[in-house]
Amino acid sequence: MNDQKMNKRWRNRISRHCFFVIFFSVSFISCKTLPKFKGEADLCGLIVDENNTPVKDFVIYCKTNLENITALTDDSGMFVIHGVSSDVYTISGMKKNYAKLENEQFLFTDRSKIFCCQVESIEGAFKTVEEYILRGEKKKAEEVLDSLYYDKKTPQESVVLVYRFFLAEKNKDKKRIVSSIRKLGKIDDVDYSQYADALEGLIYED
Repeated sequence: MNDQKMNKRWRNRISRHCFFVIFFSVSFISCKTLPKFKGEADLCGLIVDENNTPVKDFVIYCKTNLENITALTDDSGMFVIHGVSSDVYTISGMKKNYAKLENEQFLFTDRSKIFCCQVESIEGAFKTVEEYILRGEKKKAEEVLDSLYYDKKTPQESVVLVYRFFLAEKNKDKKRIVSSIRKLGKIDDVDYSQYADALEGLIYED
């Protein structure tokens, strides 16, 4: 009788052990095995701004471990990358006076799935920066400014520099920014040296 009980106890232990081994093996395999389509398909995407307005001529960079592909959005904000296999793609992109799109992962395992992303225009980004500054979230404000893509020696650059001036904590950094604003000179009949003088006065008030 004792032997029967012992055997039954061991059988239960072995059964439980086998169950856990099978369970974790199946779970591991299911995590590693992703559903994929066969052959090639067109990877489609949509880029819109903060108002959900399509962004035209946004340059898209799509890459895997094997290749780098470039595309451009059309009037409807759509882009198409033809003839790619099922895979994980890293998508980046940019357009002047917009925030950059950086290293977004897209798992393309379904032909009907579309990559969708919202990017801020520079005007929308400036509003976001102001909100962060008012809330005292300087680091987040700086991250937004760092994400912007714009031409040098433009009114857009002057606005970015002014925000950076008010985000700077050290006088030496503020002086460097003032110098950069002064170097902008005159753009579109606006003399930015006057702005530089006004900001420099704020430094010495501190």
